[in-house]
Amino acid sequence: MREIDLSGRVAVVTGGSRNIGRAISLGLAEAGAHVLVGYGSDTATAEETCRDAAALGGSAEPLLLPLEDADGFPGILARATGEDGRVDILVNSAAIRPRQVLGTVTSAEWDEVFAINVRAPFFLAQTVIPGMISRGYGRVICIGGISAYIGQTDRPAVIASKLAVVGVVRALAFDTAKTGVTVNAVVPGTIDTERGEVARYGAQRAEGSRESNVPLGRLGRPEDVAAMCCFLASDYAGYATGQEFFVSGGSHPLTSRGVG
Repeated sequence: MREIDLSGRVAVVTGGSRNIGRAISLGLAEAGAHVLVGYGSDTATAEETCRDAAALGGSAEPLLLPLEDADGFPGILARATGEDGRVDILVNSAAIRPRQVLGTVTSAEWDEVFAINVRAPFFLAQTVIPGMISRGYGRVICIGGISAYIGQTDRPAVIASKLAVVGVVRALAFDTAKTGVTVNAVVPGTIDTERGEVARYGAQRAEGSRESNVPLGRLGRPEDVAAMCCFLASDYAGYATGQEFFVSGGSHPLTSRGVG
């Protein structure tokens, strides 16, 4: 079987300059896609990711994409893609994960999580899917969260939003099933990113404390998630749609543990 070849494809990756999103951007670029690296405010990090993509022999450019402004998506993407307006691959990776203690959550805090984690992925997909349908090819990939399946304390809006993302995936998959467009979710388990730093999250993230909850015995790497996304973006995955693909080292369904 030949290697994944995304040459000639144009990809948009939200949250594409850091952590899992960065690995996805680099993976797609290395496979031959031209990647628009979506970011919200940190231009320098997005530009660094694009330079790293070039060092791998790929092609990428930063894309300022404020996810709070769903009404602005068509104009932003039109300016970024030019007359062709081509987007073949959309990866909705950006998300926020605030801790919210029960009894203290405000409606504004709840709405903020859903705006980024659910509303933005849907409206970005709605923006690019018509063009995908007209070209007879498209891949929409949403990054889920394993906490939505096994639970976690102090994350009510996050968990609800990640289950809502599954609903978005299933709805869009039905609407596009006969068009050459596929829509899937990739669900990471416990991934070794800067989100796991003890300095940011406390002693429960200490070395060794999370690996013991993973049947494979190690934390996932951002590249593990990127590899699944590259597969789903390719021609090989044309018969997979409306699915949830777990990249979790067996944390689900083999065990109910795995989120620290």
